[in-house]
Parts: sequence; structure tokens; C-alpha cells
Amino acid sequence: AKSEAWKLGARAKSSAKPTSGPAAAASAAGAGKPKVLIAPSKISAGAAPPPKAPAKATPPKAPPPTKAARPSVSHGSTAGCLAGRRSRGLEAALQSSIGRGTKRVAPEGDDFAAMAAAVKHHKSATPKVKALAEVVCPDYDERDPYRLAQGIRAWATQGDKAVPAPWATFPDARMPAELSRAFYGFGFTAPTPIQAQVWPVACQGLDVIGIARTGSGKTLAYLYPAYLWMGSHRGSGVRSLILAPTRELATQIHEEAAKFAAAAKFTSACVYGGVPKKEQLPLVRAGAPILVATPGRLNDFLESRQISLQSVGYLVFDEADRMLDMGFEPQIRDIVKQLPRRRQTLMFSATWPEEVQALAHDFLQEPIHIQVGDPTALQANEDISQQVVVLTPDQKDEMLLKAVRSTRSQERVLVFVAMKKNCDLVARTLRKNGVVANAMHSDKDQQEREEALQQLRSGAARVLVATDVAARGLDVKGIALVVNYDPANSTEDHVHRIGRTGRAGQKGRSMTFLTRSGEDAYKAVGIAEVMEKAGCPVPAEMQQLVDRVRQRQAQARQSDQRWEDLPKVLMVAEKPSVAKLVAESLSNGRLRFRKGQSRAVQIFEFVTWFPPAQQKCRILQTSTIGHIFGLDFEDGRPPDLADLFYANVKKTVEGAVAKNRIVEHIQELASEAEYLALWLDCDREGENICYEVTSLCSTIPEEMLLWLHSVGLENVYRAHFSALTQPEIKTAFKTLGRPDKQLAMAVDARQELDLKIGVTFTRLMTRTFLNYAKEKFRVWDQTCLSYGPCQTPTLWFCVERHKEIEQFQRQDIFTPTVTVNIEDYPVELSWEEGSTLDAGRSQKLERSLQARPHASLIEVTSTRKRARRPVGLNTVQLLKAASTGLGMSPAQCMKVAEGLYSSGYISYPRTETTKYSDTFDLVGALREQANHPSWGKTVSYLLRQGSIRSPVSGTDKGGDHPPITPMRAAPKDEFSKGKEWRLYDYVTRHFIASLMDDAEYDEIRYIFDVSGERFVFTCHEVAERGFLYAMPWKVNDLKLEEIDWQMPDMAEGDQLPVDEVAVTRDTTRESELVALMDKNGIGTDASIPQHMQSLDIEGLRRNVVDRHYVMICGPGADGQRGEVISKGGKGKGRKGKGKGAKGEDGRPASRHMVPTPMGLSLLAAFEELDAQLCRPPIRAFMEKQVAQIAEGLLDKPDVTAQNLDLFHSKFLRFRDNISSLDRFFMRKDQMAQSWSGAGHKRQGLSA
Repeated sequence: AKSEAWKLGARAKSSAKPTSGPAAAASAAGAGKPKVLIAPSKISAGAAPPPKAPAKATPPKAPPPTKAARPSVSHGSTAGCLAGRRSRGLEAALQSSIGRGTKRVAPEGDDFAAMAAAVKHHKSATPKVKALAEVVCPDYDERDPYRLAQGIRAWATQGDKAVPAPWATFPDARMPAELSRAFYGFGFTAPTPIQAQVWPVACQGLDVIGIARTGSGKTLAYLYPAYLWMGSHRGSGVRSLILAPTRELATQIHEEAAKFAAAAKFTSACVYGGVPKKEQLPLVRAGAPILVATPGRLNDFLESRQISLQSVGYLVFDEADRMLDMGFEPQIRDIVKQLPRRRQTLMFSATWPEEVQALAHDFLQEPIHIQVGDPTALQANEDISQQVVVLTPDQKDEMLLKAVRSTRSQERVLVFVAMKKNCDLVARTLRKNGVVANAMHSDKDQQEREEALQQLRSGAARVLVATDVAARGLDVKGIALVVNYDPANSTEDHVHRIGRTGRAGQKGRSMTFLTRSGEDAYKAVGIAEVMEKAGCPVPAEMQQLVDRVRQRQAQARQSDQRWEDLPKVLMVAEKPSVAKLVAESLSNGRLRFRKGQSRAVQIFEFVTWFPPAQQKCRILQTSTIGHIFGLDFEDGRPPDLADLFYANVKKTVEGAVAKNRIVEHIQELASEAEYLALWLDCDREGENICYEVTSLCSTIPEEMLLWLHSVGLENVYRAHFSALTQPEIKTAFKTLGRPDKQLAMAVDARQELDLKIGVTFTRLMTRTFLNYAKEKFRVWDQTCLSYGPCQTPTLWFCVERHKEIEQFQRQDIFTPTVTVNIEDYPVELSWEEGSTLDAGRSQKLERSLQARPHASLIEVTSTRKRARRPVGLNTVQLLKAASTGLGMSPAQCMKVAEGLYSSGYISYPRTETTKYSDTFDLVGALREQANHPSWGKTVSYLLRQGSIRSPVSGTDKGGDHPPITPMRAAPKDEFSKGKEWRLYDYVTRHFIASLMDDAEYDEIRYIFDVSGERFVFTCHEVAERGFLYAMPWKVNDLKLEEIDWQMPDMAEGDQLPVDEVAVTRDTTRESELVALMDKNGIGTDASIPQHMQSLDIEGLRRNVVDRHYVMICGPGADGQRGEVISKGGKGKGRKGKGKGAKGEDGRPASRHMVPTPMGLSLLAAFEELDAQLCRPPIRAFMEKQVAQIAEGLLDKPDVTAQNLDLFHSKFLRFRDNISSLDRFFMRKDQMAQSWSGAGHKRQGLSA
């Protein structure tokens, strides 16, 4: 049983060569045991390379001397080397280690053993469900007539506790008079079954597990006992907490509670994501005793200590299964930690999976389990009449219109579609045909969603077109018809969809559209079963689809038996979308999918020829969801904060990975397979994830380690690809290589350095100054004062630019201009000197111009100029373009670009290369775009001319991805988001432009004499437009002044009149910061967006809510910052003094980074004590060494030890002098109080 976790490669054909020594003995001891795939000590790079000659021996290093000041932590062979060099200075010693030309041999041993340890700890820490009574209903003889009639099963999960009898009527519940009148007033005549049984149990103070289908009245099942509990237990603050998975359900619960607020005399507040926190917080602080919340937003408030849950005595989980599906388990557990232990807890769910059972076991005390119906059976409400229509895709719109028009005017209709872009298209089609309809999907912001729901409830728009975001929890009275325009992805989702009608005892109707496609036919099987259970007839056409699928399934089972003996290959991608594309491309669409341990990722199975095995194999394609492991300290609370530099670190399973059971998922599949093929992104991070996945497949008993070290990494392969197109994927599959250990180690080194350096300085600053900074800068939700070896130098760029602007503002810059009239055209002439800082000269010049208001033509010159076409597009260029012209932050840009890459629209977006390789099919890539409606004519002309040439210039980073290019043509309406289209449009136009001719133009200058000063009018005539056809905005970038009128012939000495003088100023730009980071080696193409994101106010959900170091503003004027850009990207934040330009969509035309007072103070503090800590060279040095690890020139232990020594010494000096930084974070009165006593010990200096 122990071997099941590691028997990947159980039937491997090859065997290890005989060895001698301990390895041979261990191998002999393991004779007859299955061959194991992974041997970390023998990892090699490249595609199955031949054995290398032994590396050149290096002289032994002297033993390291004793160092009293340092904790007893070994750094391998580096210590002696460092000790010998310290007399020359640490920086000099470090510098001498860069650029050594000899290739270094990686040390023997398991460099990734920490990953296996993390998996082992994860498995031991995973909560187990122990109380079987919570899972399986005991076999007992139910005698209560109401329970028998309503299909209710109720039992105590522990002991022989009796279950109270249900309250079948409102009088049984002994309601207060006002509440009773409210129930009758809202049309309720009797409790629903779930209410009838939950009320008597909850009113006795017992914990409850309630399992019932949607629409069964669960909301009032827990609200009524909450009212009674709060009425008998007086208190203040939040006393009843209700957690819901979605904004829609939370809002719905809040509205239901609001209906009974007057009768119950208890108000409620609601908090959820998607809207500013400052709008929700006052409602909570106003004293509402009931708080309805989504876990993510509530956690935000708790982290900033803006909400207290110490008075909560009544806790409800509504739709607990849905909360876990959405990944909220870590947030839920964090929330429960802040609740009093003595409380009553109620958990409601429509299904009862293992994850929900574990949650109930951890949070509920001896609960009463109440079950209405069978939670394991997918059964639709019998009050819903189900109808299925088999049609072609072109008939859907017509059939939908008929269905909508068949309902009465006061009835509501809910239409479900599969994709967001179809959601808007269907709603638009309905509106064109006179039906008022709204769309609701995840791209809509919260205000748009709420407006759509409100209009549906009020009848202003009686049709709502939605994706599955509305399938659960949506409760709108009067929904008479649910139309599945596209069938749901699963039978469970189908039941939830149609459950939006026929609620609370009302009748309803559903209609599902099915095409004859294989995908819809497969879904028809589950829908038919649901219809049969509910007593609805299955149409003959649908039955034919079902019979066809079942026949194929029977054939597939027979085929499976034929292929059962084939070797299995586990292929792992980085994202589910990539896994699907790879599987579809390699199987040519002949595949099936199934679910495994994880709900977040699927398994695609198919049979194909596997080149390394030289035979057909059974492929199991699945994915991770990014990094599997994070990094943390083994002991993060040492006696001395400086000890963290040399503290041991450990790998930990990421929260999202643990929640989605990715570890168990991959290990289960690995136990079946003999080969592992890794399809992770082809960069350093992807290479690191390769070894993370490999470690999951090789988690083994410790006694087998010696034997495994002799085996090698024979059956592990690595696919190298740059685009998700079928040709690229198939080529990568035919030319599988090996994982690159050095690239992975470089990532580990960077992670360790960033963790130790960042955490140590951050803790020191936070403990010493955070509370003072909150008061001084009035940032009450600030959680830390952070330092990062990459973040802080990036902030330095912003502050330096800000200083330049501040200095610039102290001087007036005068720019004279002269306006003349040429044949009724006003023409502005520029001063040839540009501008002046001399106020006296400007005044004299102004008087001179006013005295002699004439301009005399001196000469006309013409110069031919050339604008070079762009080179291939790399990541830095893309980020600059997104910030400057597309209104996107770097983090947003990379998120959109990775989405386009995963969908097969563009090639891999993380690259430093700008030169196309000789093997890249430029013509083929252009032909793909020849029929595009936006640029097809330009491409067709280019192809006809036959003058396609790759740019001669550009940089080729050996081994890196090629430049970013489009992979397939897609019109604008194929993209559901404007950002996706704008980025795709830019990438494609840049690619086309890079293959066109240079632009050539004549610059014509008319030079005039005005009062002895030379003024110029410059215009341009384009001789060869070249790449400007593809990138027309470059005309503005080149400052080409093309005139649309004919300049008349002018003779020397012609007189023209004079006008005015003006002054202009400028601010900082995000795009300039990207260029500076790239120039100074701060971060790689993959890390720049994250470092900028640490400063940007967007996307900080994981690390800190808001660091308040930088504001992102629109363009300003007169040296003043522009309007602050909100998280949505539009300029709806605080107003700036400058009025900036905006684009056509209302977004600011460009994005500018402006340091806040706290950002300025933080950087000034570091500048004062140690300027090197915040300036680019120190990070550039670190990045260069990390790159040399990737190249095999340096070892990870050497690099980490050397850099940690450097920062450790800087930290000690910094801490010894930290008291001198008080003025940056304290008010004057705080400084006086802080140091009023002699020898007063500062907060946080030694902790």
C-alpha cells in the first residue's frame, strides 16, 4: 500500500545498469519491485543527451572558520571561499564570482527534497472525516408521519440524542405575533419541509447540517432561528454571520432579511467583492446585528481589522458545497479562527461531497443531520415541466423568440448560455426583436449585475440572459420559464439551472436546446435521466441522440479492454485550458474526459503513438493550476530577527492547490502511469513547476531512496513549445526533451532570497513604524511597511522621476510661438531654440515680438528621413505599449496576454528575444491574416509584392522564446472583452509592421526671421509609408506633421504676422518605468509585471490590500498629477489638479505613477541609512547571479550564501541606526513621547 504513491513507471521497459557499492546493494534489495521513474540526483538537461565526460576536478576548499555572530547554519562549500575573501570587502568578493567561464557541476544529492517533504506534511495535515454518521444516513425506522410524507431523514450524528418533531404549521412554531403576520403577509401559508424540521432543532441551540435542493426555502430556515436567538441573547455588534459563495446569493439573502427586519426588529448588512469597501463598511459599523458576507470580502475586512466578529454566536454556511467549489476553504477557515468557540453553527448544502463533510466535521459540534430527499441523486423539481428541442445552431434564435413570446407579459424568463460573448449577442438579438433583455456574466461589474437583477425583478426587463454565474442561489419570483440556449456542462449544473423556476411550491417550465453535435449528444444522456426521474417524456429525436451515445460508450468500453495493456503516459500542463488544447491537438478530437480527485482540472484520455516509447500509449492529459509549492520558514519567529537570513526554509503546498486537491489528483494518476511528459510554460517558472510535478510523482518511502538514486530520470520528458497551435504542439510532442534542472534551481534561489531579505526588512519596519505611519499618513487599513529587493528599487525609479518633476516645477519654462496666416490657414511657428528658463530673456523677447509683429521668410530646406520598422515584439515592448497606448497596467496586460496565449491567439508572451529565427514561417503566419477584416488588405498587398523580409536588427536571446506573434486570425467580435481585442490588435499589427518596408519621408522646414529670432514651421511629406500602414498611430509617435492643404510658393522676404507665448510641463509615465527596469536588469520579462503590481493599486489581493506607495493617475497638465485611476481602469477615483486627456472609451489616455507621501517617506528612510538597498545595481547584481545559475556557471548554495551575507551585514547596520528614521514616520509629538525616557527600548528592534 505504501508504494502506491510512487509507482509511476510500474511497467517501464528499460532497467537500470548494474552498479557497484551501496547503490548496487540497494538495487539488489529492491529486485522484483517496480521500476521508479524519478531519481532527483541524476537529473540531466536536454533531450536525452549522451553521457558526459566527468567534469574537471576543482581544488578542495578550506574548512570554514567559526563565526560567532552567525547562527549555526551550513551553506555548503561556500563558507570557506567567503571567509577567505572578506578582507577584500564583501561587494568585491561577490563581484569576482560573476562571469567565471568554467561550467560548474551541480552537486550530487536531491536538490528538490523539500518538495517531497512538503507533500508528506500536506498529506498528514489534510483533515480526515471520522464521524461516519455524518456521511451515511443510519438505517432507522422513521415513524413521524410528516417526515415520511415529505421524504425527510433526520438523525443525531453522535449519541442517542432525540431529534425534535417537525413544526408543520406556523402555530406549531409559536412565532411572535409580528413575525407571524409578516410570514402570512408575504404569502407563506406553512413552513417548507426543510424549515419545518430545522426550526425546532435550531431553536434548541443545536448545530444543524441541512441537505436540501435549491428553492426549498433554506434562507428562512436559518433566519427565523437567528431572530429568536438574538432576541433572547442581548448584545452589540455583529451577532449572526451568514456566509454565501456569490455576490448574487449574498444580496438575495440580505434582501430576504430586509423584508422581515421591521417585524423581527433586527437589521442586516451585506459585504461582497466588486464594489469599494468604503461604501459597505459604514453599514456594518452602524450596528446591524446580521452580517451577510462572501468569504473573500469579509477576509479583506478582517485582515485590516475593520470588522470584529467577537460577538458572533450564530454562524451559517449557505451553499457550502458551492463555496468549496469556488476555492473559499482557506478564507472560511481563516474567518472561523476569529469567531468565539462557543457558538451555534448551521451548514446548508445542496450536495454532500467529501470536502463539505470534512468542513462540517471540523466546525460543527454534535450536529443534527437533516436531509430532504436523496442528496446523492440528481433529481429535478417535479413542479417543473421539462421540454427539450433538437435543432440546428441557426434555429436557436428563432426558437428562443417563440419561447419568450409564448409567456405572459408579467412572467419572467431566464436564458442560460455557455459563453460570455454569446451572452451579450443573445441579449442583443432579443432587443433587436422588441424583447427587453439584459445580460449578466462575470465580465460585468457588480453595479451592472445588480441593475440587471433589479430590472428583472421589477419587470422593466423581463428576460435575463446569463452564464452559469446565475445558476445557483438566484431567487427571483415570477420566473416562469428557464431556457437553456446552450446545454449545461454537467447534469448537476443542468438541475441547478432549471431549479430557478418552480420555486416555493410554484409551477415552472424549462426548455433546453440540443444540437446533434457529439458534445450535446453526450450531455443529452444526463438530461434524459433527469427528465425520466421527474416523470417528463423524452422526445424521440433526443432519445436517438442518447441511444447513439450509449452505443458508442459500449464500443469504447470494448476498445478500452483492447488497449488496457498499453503503457500509460501522464501529461501535465500548467493550466486546464492548455491541457485541453494539447489533448485536442494530439488526439485530433478523438478523446474522452473524466474527473479525478480535483474538481478544478479534468483528465483527457486518448490513445496515440508516443515517440519515447516507440509504440502506441494511453495518454492521460491533465494540469496543475500554477505553482504547487510556496516557500516559508521552518521557524519564522527566531529570538533575533537577523537570524532569518540563515534560517531553514521549507516548501509548503499552496492554499489553492490544497483546496483543489491537486496533489492527490496528480499522485493518483501517477500511480497508473509509466511515463511523465511535462507541458509547463517554457520559462524559468515553468521549469520549476516541472520539478514540482515530478516531486509529486516520486514521493516514496524513505527506505527506497538509495535504490532510486541509481535509476535516473529516464521516463520523464519535457515538451518545448512557444504557441498553442496544432502544428507547434505536434512538433513539440515529436521532439520531447528533458527538464532543465539549472533553470528550476535559479527560481528556487530567487524565491529564497526574496523571502529572507524581504521578510526580515519588512518585519523590522512594520514592527517599528507601522502604527505611527497609519496615524501620520492616515492609512488605517495599512498592514505592513514592506521592503523587497526588487520592489524597492522599482519604487526608487518613481521617486527619482518625481523629484525631477518637483525640481522642474520650481522653474518657469518659456516657449515662444508665432502664429501666422497663410491663405486663411493659421500656422504655428516654433522658436528654433525651443524654450528658455531665462525669465528676463523671455520678457525681452515678448516685447520685441509685440513691437515688430512681422515674420520674414529666410529659407526653405528639405531633408529625406527614414523611420525604421519595428523589430520583433518582446515582453518589455508589449508592457510599454499597453501602458502608454492601451490603458492597461503591466499586471493586466500579462493577464490578458496569457489568456490570449492559452486560447491559441498569440504565441508565448514572456520573452526577451526580438529577432525571428531562420526557421520561423513568416509567410505562413502572414497568410493566416490575409482575410482579416481590419488588416487583410495590407497583408494581401504585402504577400503579392513578395518583399517579405525579416528585420536584420533585433536581439536573439539564446534558448529563449521567439518574439510574440499572432497564431490565428480572429475578428473583433470573437473577443468578449475590449482589452483582449486591443492587445491582440496591437500584437498582430506589430508583427505585420515588422515585415514591411521602412517608412521614408521628407522633412520640410520653413525658417522665418521675427525680430532677429529664428522661428520654424515644420511639415512632412511621406514618400514611402511602409510599416505605417499597419501601425498608423506611429505617425503621431514620429511627430509627423502632414498637412492636408497645399503650401503656396513663397519667396524670400515675404512678411507674415505674430501671435502669443506659452509654457508647458510634464509628469512621469509607467512605460518609462518598464524601460528603466529593463535597462537596469531589475527583474526578468516574467517578473516585471509582478514588481510593478506591488506598486500599482491593482491586483493586490494576495500579498497586501493596498501599500499606498504609488498612485496610478491619468495624464496631468501644468506639472500636476491627473485623475487617480480606480481598480476598474477608468478614471473614477480622486480628482487631480491636472485635466488629462481620455481615450474614446472614457479611459485615461495613458497611465502615470505618482508616489504618495508614505512612498516618498519609505524610500527616503532607506536612502538615508543605506542607499544601496533601494537602488538598481544591487538587484541587477542578484539577477545576474541568478541567471548564471540557470546557465550552470554558478551553484545555488554559493549565490544564496553570498547574497544573504551581503544583506545580513546591511541589515545589522540598518537596525543599529533605525532610530534616526523617526521623522519619516512619526509626528513631532509622537517623537517626543517615544524618546522621553533615557535608554527607552524601541518597539520591534530585537523581536
